[in-house]
Amino acid sequence: MMPKQDRIHKKIMLRSFILNKTKKSMPHIHIANIDFEQELQSKTDTHPIYLQLQFLPLLYQKPEDALLVSQKPSTSYLENLAKKNIYQGQKIYCYEDTIPKNSTIESWGYSKKIALFAKKHALIYDMPDINTVKTVHSKLFSPSLREDVCILNSQKELKDWFEYFPFPKILKAPLSQAGRGSLILLSKKDRKKLKPFILKESFPLRGEKWFQRCFDFSTQWFIQKDKTVQFLSESVIKNSASGKYQSTLIGDSSFCFGPYLSFLEDHKKKASLIAEQIAAMGYFGNLGFDSFITSDTPKNRCILSEINARKTMSYCAFVFRNQFFPQKNILFSFTKELKGLLPTYLGKHSFKHQIQVQVLQEPLF
Repeated sequence: MMPKQDRIHKKIMLRSFILNKTKKSMPHIHIANIDFEQELQSKTDTHPIYLQLQFLPLLYQKPEDALLVSQKPSTSYLENLAKKNIYQGQKIYCYEDTIPKNSTIESWGYSKKIALFAKKHALIYDMPDINTVKTVHSKLFSPSLREDVCILNSQKELKDWFEYFPFPKILKAPLSQAGRGSLILLSKKDRKKLKPFILKESFPLRGEKWFQRCFDFSTQWFIQKDKTVQFLSESVIKNSASGKYQSTLIGDSSFCFGPYLSFLEDHKKKASLIAEQIAAMGYFGNLGFDSFITSDTPKNRCILSEINARKTMSYCAFVFRNQFFPQKNILFSFTKELKGLLPTYLGKHSFKHQIQVQVLQEPLF
């Protein structure tokens, strides 16, 4: 008969084996809560495009991962992705489905709503304090402030800024996103635009110089729970004049950045120091830094413009390239097209924009 000590050891080993096997079999489920900024502001208005963008994880999740969405897409959409070897049969859950307990949730941005959903359904969802997330993501976060930036706390301060701060300039709400919550002011003739903007947004606001940019780029980082800061990638980005995302160019740094490559090192030094500060605050997870260059930017010195405490389209492009086009230079675009890598419709909603990917042979510069 087996000695008692050996029997106890065997039971412990068996329990550990079962636990590890269970952990491995539990799905890793993605939620692309693109309305992240809306929730941080306690706003309930949504845009139909959020319904389309909730399928972004299909472009960056692992084949063994799952996706949680409000409504399943058409079979033809998944078949089209399968032909491109992007969709490999990943499980797609709806919120009303039975989700395996102890599954791990990974979201686009941290969310109290998702945390409550996870708790209700016995799912694992780890997140920093939501106030820390809000602080880091805010346009008022001190490391993102420059000499040309003014924090406006009242109507009087806004009036003085409008009167005496040189044009052109831009007004931003703390949690503005993709052009929503911002107002470009070209001259004093734009005074009439202030009242409707103030009625929609609230103080404090961020006022700053509006630059004619000649080059935009970003870096993606990840902060571990032990405060380790990991650099992921750099990429060239293109936005509209109002700040709406248009594309990411990612691949070989020399190919993508061309004559602007020297500005990247300055950006990475600044971003690395700020990321360490953010880690010390208790934040962990995805982090993105945006910078730009103007025609009169001092040599090798970029202008840090935004910090994103969430995943970004450039992060999506980074993982997509690694999985499907390693060693290639790709242009990852969100543009007005009928066909692409996202659903063209969902229920009664049809979508006018699409994700498209182009492999580039020649540099853009």
